[in-house]
Amino acid sequence: MRIRNHRHSLTVILLGIFAVILICLAIKWISSPAKGTVKTLTEKPDSHQTTNPQKLEGNFFIVKYPADYTVKVHEASDSGILEKAILLGTDASSKELLISFNKTQETDLSNIAAIQYRRLKSTLYLEKNVALDGRNGLLYERKDSSYEKTAFFIRDGIMTVISLTAPFANEDLNKDYTYIFDNFFWK
Repeated sequence: MRIRNHRHSLTVILLGIFAVILICLAIKWISSPAKGTVKTLTEKPDSHQTTNPQKLEGNFFIVKYPADYTVKVHEASDSGILEKAILLGTDASSKELLISFNKTQETDLSNIAAIQYRRLKSTLYLEKNVALDGRNGLLYERKDSSYEKTAFFIRDGIMTVISLTAPFANEDLNKDYTYIFDNFFWK
């Protein structure tokens, strides 16, 4: 009986030592640095840094825009809307760029209904003076949960509107808007 108890005790002691060794090895393995090659994911290239920007030329303007937009509509007419271009983002952001040229009798932006509306909604829109390619205008930035930057200009009986929108404010489209503004020219 003593031999059996001795074997049983010896087995328990050996299993305990084995368990301690396994725990020590596991701790050492977990805390040791990674070995071998570690692959890192690179971010998608910034479309604003692209060497291949897109270009759109109309009757009234030329604009370069980031490569992650595609032209949905570009048309000219003799009606009130002389020319319009709608560009959509090719990514999942649902961003939309609108450029339009409209006939107007107004010479003062303050008399434009869209501007009057935004001024009435001053809790929703921030108004700023803006200059683009030598022309002064007004820029409205939306303050709520959606993204909108819309600029208005009037010259020679034509009102120009440049608007970039997205359904969510967390879309950082300021880089897009800056890029488009820096690369927009009237003819």
